[in-house]
Amino acid sequence: MAALGNPSRSGFIRVPRPLVLLLLLLGAPGVVQGQEAPPRMTIDEIIDLQRTGMPQPRLLTLVAGACVEGGADPAAQRRLSQEGASEELRRAAFAFACPEIPTPPRVERLEWVGVATTLEEGASQSLRVRALGSGNQELPVPQVRWSVADPSVLEVDGAGTARALRPGNTEVSAEVEGIRTSVSITVTPRVVDLALTPGSVVVLVGDEATVDLQGVSSQGGTIPVQGEWSSMNPRIAEVSGGRIQGRSPGSTSVQVRYGAITRTVPVLVEPLRAARVDVTPERIEFIGTSQPRLLEAAVFASAGQRLSTSPVAWEVEDPSVVWVNEDGMVTPLSPGTTRVFAISDGVRGEVQVRVLRPAINAGGVVVSSLLLPGSGQFQVGRPGRGLLTLAAVGGAGAWGYLTTSVTQLCAAPTPGGQACPPGSVLEETTERPNLIPGIAAAGAVALLSAIDAAMRATGLNRELEQLRAQPWATSAAPSGSGRGLWVGLSLRF
Repeated sequence: MAALGNPSRSGFIRVPRPLVLLLLLLGAPGVVQGQEAPPRMTIDEIIDLQRTGMPQPRLLTLVAGACVEGGADPAAQRRLSQEGASEELRRAAFAFACPEIPTPPRVERLEWVGVATTLEEGASQSLRVRALGSGNQELPVPQVRWSVADPSVLEVDGAGTARALRPGNTEVSAEVEGIRTSVSITVTPRVVDLALTPGSVVVLVGDEATVDLQGVSSQGGTIPVQGEWSSMNPRIAEVSGGRIQGRSPGSTSVQVRYGAITRTVPVLVEPLRAARVDVTPERIEFIGTSQPRLLEAAVFASAGQRLSTSPVAWEVEDPSVVWVNEDGMVTPLSPGTTRVFAISDGVRGEVQVRVLRPAINAGGVVVSSLLLPGSGQFQVGRPGRGLLTLAAVGGAGAWGYLTTSVTQLCAAPTPGGQACPPGSVLEETTERPNLIPGIAAAGAVALLSAIDAAMRATGLNRELEQLRAQPWATSAAPSGSGRGLWVGLSLRF
């Protein structure tokens, strides 16, 4: 009989040697043992026993009754093979390898969890740390050892409850398995009241206002505190952390609570006001008294919201150039440059307006001047020359027509070329010797005036093209070129 284990020790099941060898050949993982743990055997011990020439069956028996350290390790199996161990011996070392005992993870780092670094005098909090192992694996927290640098400021009991004793600053440490972490905690004086700045708030719909919260300490100073804010009417105003946002016009109040202390702040939410007025189009150019143009104004608040219900009033800088009605319809009146304003809540948007006279037909000026002398001068803005032309043509015609020569044939000769006595006129002939010269003079004046008016029309058309090619005036006053042109049309001789 052979024993699977140490033959000198009791508590093992004895089986026949052939069965042991059969189990080893089949690669059995082990044999049922008694309650006692088997002895431990190393690979070096197996190699030494083989070198001493121990018989193979005896060596297999020893291995089968022991716990081989590292027997399942591939490196150990290679060593046995290099030392000439049989396949049965190597299988036995593998089958009866000692089970690996896992090493419990060690704490490598501690982290504070939810610790408040500021405590009010007399307040308390529960301190808690988190234990982290390799790879930031969270581990169960064993017993924590607490310590305080200045116990007169803060005390911590064995359960981790910290209580603030007096104003000051100290360091609290937590230690687990030799790993230590610390945190600085400040104890502030006890708050007896709250100071709110400002004491009341006026805010526009969509805008925000901030109320600063300070705690009034028992020592008379102020310290920053964090209170719980709430609104009495969130539909009018919402509040978060002291930031008040207007939602709709109206009055309400917000409340802040710190411990047992509660204070309120009145809030007035006003409608949005205009901050910008955009007018489209940005520029309008009229040629003569052309069709009116409609302007559109868009009113925006400071945050960019469009205020569709805000009223808009229209004004014109120079009402002699254009006229604008209450709907923004612009009608040209006379050549010039001006600005039209859209006004809402005192905020103005503007559009530049330029009125140019239409081009003058030089051929039409000549025709009208010949048909009605002087009229071409009126068309080109020279009424003085038109009147002079009309007067000269009329005067020449009147001179030629009204200047007459009368010839009489008397019944009897009269001395000294005197007129025939009454009743002795046999024949009387009336002639107008200056009619043709007068008509010629009138025609010449009319023609010269027509040519002058046509040349003036050509020059004005050239000036008009140059004016249209110039950039728009950006000054507040009307453009001098446009207004000067109109004055020139009215006053030049």
